[in-house]
Amino acid sequence: MRFAVHESLCEALHRYRRLGSGYETRDEPRWNGKAEYIWADGVCIDQSSLKEKGEQVALMQDIYQRARRVFVDFGDTMDDWIGGWAVLHHVRCTIHDVGVIETSDSHRVLQEQRAWQRLGELLDAPWFLRTWVIQEMAVPEQAPTAMFGPYSFDLGALLGLFSSFPQWPSRLASMGAVSSDGRREVFYTIRAMEDARASFHYGAISPVRLIRNIIKTNTTDPRDRLFGIMSLMKPEHRIQANYTLPKEAVFTLFAEHMVRSGFGSDFLDMAGLQQRGAIGDGGTASQRAASLRSWVVDWAMREEGNPKPFTNFPGQNTYGAGEGFAKVGMSLDEPLPSGMFDPGPGLVLKTTGLIYDTVKATSHIYGDTDNWYKDLSRAVNLYFEFVSGHKGALIPQYLHDADSCKAQTDNHDQFPVKSVLEDVFARTLVADLLHGLKPPFPYTFTMTPAELLQELRHSLKNGPPRTREGATTIEESREEVWTLIMTTPTDPGTSSGHGTAVISELSAFLTLMTRCLEHRRLVVTGRGFLGMASKITRVGDVICIIPGTKTPYALRPVAVPGEDLDERNGEYYELVGDAYIDGLMHGEALKSPDLELCTIRLI
Repeated sequence: MRFAVHESLCEALHRYRRLGSGYETRDEPRWNGKAEYIWADGVCIDQSSLKEKGEQVALMQDIYQRARRVFVDFGDTMDDWIGGWAVLHHVRCTIHDVGVIETSDSHRVLQEQRAWQRLGELLDAPWFLRTWVIQEMAVPEQAPTAMFGPYSFDLGALLGLFSSFPQWPSRLASMGAVSSDGRREVFYTIRAMEDARASFHYGAISPVRLIRNIIKTNTTDPRDRLFGIMSLMKPEHRIQANYTLPKEAVFTLFAEHMVRSGFGSDFLDMAGLQQRGAIGDGGTASQRAASLRSWVVDWAMREEGNPKPFTNFPGQNTYGAGEGFAKVGMSLDEPLPSGMFDPGPGLVLKTTGLIYDTVKATSHIYGDTDNWYKDLSRAVNLYFEFVSGHKGALIPQYLHDADSCKAQTDNHDQFPVKSVLEDVFARTLVADLLHGLKPPFPYTFTMTPAELLQELRHSLKNGPPRTREGATTIEESREEVWTLIMTTPTDPGTSSGHGTAVISELSAFLTLMTRCLEHRRLVVTGRGFLGMASKITRVGDVICIIPGTKTPYALRPVAVPGEDLDERNGEYYELVGDAYIDGLMHGEALKSPDLELCTIRLI
């Protein structure tokens, strides 16, 4: 029987026939002429039938578990990819203390830029960033075999090698094998594969951890962000794959199911108007009506243009804004009152929380221009542009919290007050994440956030004129900023640049600051706290603490027609997004003497 297949599948089947172990020539076929049953999604699933696609998704766990072997085809490559193979083999043996014959050839290969670039060719494969590959790696009893041109190798060993050797990204980048952006995305997905496989075979897999791991993966159909991992979940946590439903209905169905399963609060930081772009800030009623409930995650979103949740940063496990109270239950409430604006399909999410504060002032938005130098300079000078302008509002709060400043109430310009506020400002710029970091960040810091910020400000003040004028690309701007940091003397009276240790700490500080601030703005609250929130946060939004959650949230009160908002105690809100509020990240708000929990309904 003959039938048509795509060219890529045809070539993969030819490579399968020649498959061997390690390096094989194209003239040594593996196939012995015996019949074999091969399952390939491009043939065995009718992609034009929405009903069949949904039914096949439900069978994926059985298909992969019952398969004798699973193969992943990375396409063709040149025969000289032997250099990439040699790099993998040598480093793997070194990590596992396997004897390696030390020859001049092996040392030469490890120093060859071309060999590392050949390895980078493998990482350029789109497969590494696809959502569906998580289950391909996790479910089979035996890890898949990779086919890359005339080469084959154990894909599980390859991914384990990448995840157990933190120096891979920097080594590949230094050899010009992968770009910094590509490196970050690919290695993030590799860690997700390893985590999913270990959890699936050796322990209960958490739907929260699993879903957070797939946010950086790619898929043509955004519904597959969820359908592509259903086979990894416990039966009680799954939803049925139904391709006849629009994506908004699928996202809402999954969100409601997670609430009923007890995971309602675990996805709030990934939701909110902050992930809706223009719809969340100034969008028309018709735009918002076609959107989702504010508490439902939009799985069609991409990180570009949106702030990264604070709970996705390294070191975030130290956060505990809702500590001190047990994790509150969440329920799906009745539909909205008659005549009230309805932003989308689904029910109202009902919970309990503390409306602790109100946003009184906001700064400019960071990260919305292509001029990295200009953005960075504005960020490090926000103390003078924004914080100093609201010093009167901030001083009472931070005087109260700092014993060394309590005696300075008569003169707010005294150094202790300025020192405390600068510490708070620098700490806020990196969301207090300088502790608890993992490689490639330093384990410990010898400089305080304020000292690091001072060094960074000193390096930037005499930046390249053409960059300040916006005449370069963002890549050129980044390169020039790093050149400034490395060449600017720590002491203005010397001619030498920063030392290696200082550059390492500045690098970590700068990386964290740009990631934390991107698409966010600083805020000052009515009680005098300084913080950082979504770019669409505005004056009048409230700061809410939900017991059991890690971060505070910015909410936007919604009035009920015919009723005064104050009389209802702001019962209905839209979720704007997560926030870092300095002084409220470790359960301080829930210990407040004027604590008064109230009902919160998110629409």
